[in-house]
Amino acid sequence: MRIAFVHQPWSTVTHPVKHADSVALWTDQVARRLAKDNSVVCYSLSQTRRAESSTFEGVEYRWIEPAYDRYVAKVGWKLDDFGLLPPERSSFGSSWYYGHYGHRIADDLQSYRPDIVHVQNFSQFVPWIKRRNSRAKIVLHMHCDWLIELYRRWIERRLAAADTIICCSRYYANGIRKAWPKFAGRVHVVHNGVAREESTEIGEASPRSEQTSRILFVGRVVPDKGVHILIEAFNGVVEELPHAELVIVGPVWEIRRSSPAIHASNEAMVKELEATFGGASFENYLRGRLTPAAAKRVTITGEIPRTELLARYRHSDLLVLPSILPEGFGIPVVEAAYWGLPTVATCRGGLPEVIVDGQTGSLVEAGDTAGLRAAIADLLKDDARRRRMGQAARARVLELFTWESVVEQLQQVYGKM
Repeated sequence: MRIAFVHQPWSTVTHPVKHADSVALWTDQVARRLAKDNSVVCYSLSQTRRAESSTFEGVEYRWIEPAYDRYVAKVGWKLDDFGLLPPERSSFGSSWYYGHYGHRIADDLQSYRPDIVHVQNFSQFVPWIKRRNSRAKIVLHMHCDWLIELYRRWIERRLAAADTIICCSRYYANGIRKAWPKFAGRVHVVHNGVAREESTEIGEASPRSEQTSRILFVGRVVPDKGVHILIEAFNGVVEELPHAELVIVGPVWEIRRSSPAIHASNEAMVKELEATFGGASFENYLRGRLTPAAAKRVTITGEIPRTELLARYRHSDLLVLPSILPEGFGIPVVEAAYWGLPTVATCRGGLPEVIVDGQTGSLVEAGDTAGLRAAIADLLKDDARRRRMGQAARARVLELFTWESVVEQLQQVYGKM
């Protein structure tokens, strides 16, 4: 088959992926595996003003020049920030948001003549691609809840042009089936995965004091990930376990008043985040909430190279993901599990599909600082239980959540189109 992946316009898929969001990681891992038996092209936005292309491990990477798109996007962000657009018509869901990028891909695909075009999250590109590539089957892959949150008239036309809708969790899939029953038969679930071969890149765990307990957070350092709740909980953990350490890994974003992750949400708990943190310096807020004792035990790394992230997993005891916004899947959970770490997370979104409460980790209610603190402390104080959970988590990942399993599921979906 001839398969084309269309990535989100706000991040560039370069080879190999070392600094990337989870969707870029998915695209990179899956595209390279599919390229062993198929022709694969991957489209993403160029960091320069000119189009470029190259090939890596059988995948042809085509980068589209940004042209005026970034300026238009900035105007849209301002409209969102000042409340001039209702949340369901947020700029990032409109047809003009990165319209040049989407149209250029639709045109370029005519020469590639794909059998399948796999579009990540941006439903506005689907009708353009379908109209100019009528023989191709279009897959819309959702890693977020936009098909439910955005303006229904926009979404209906886009779903009508999509041959298949893939979701990274049953949580998203069931929400779409309920909101769009006429398209329910097109919805499929393909979970995310972990790369087993990456373990060969990392050495042994570094020596440390037996008393030290290392807690790890991986993800965007933003309010919807509940990092402020983690900080409050860690203040209490340090009172019980003075040698505990917390490492927060991930890009520290400037919090816009209309963050795409939370602006269109219909949930009261999520909308409160926008009111509380919109336009604020989140990192300064986090550091200001730490007690003097906890401040000495917290490291905020920012975004780090992939190999360094893998080393952080190996050198840690526990992953914590206290999300307030429902997670679609939670790739850090399966990555940590591969390294034998259980996870303490909130029972939101697709996380209960990945974590078996009491067996591979612990689930707590979102926003429950006391519950999060207790769950973290309980596991750190019981080495045998924590290791047992970590071993169970690793076994489950190897059975269900490898990239090889993801590709097998994906090929089954492609075969039914």
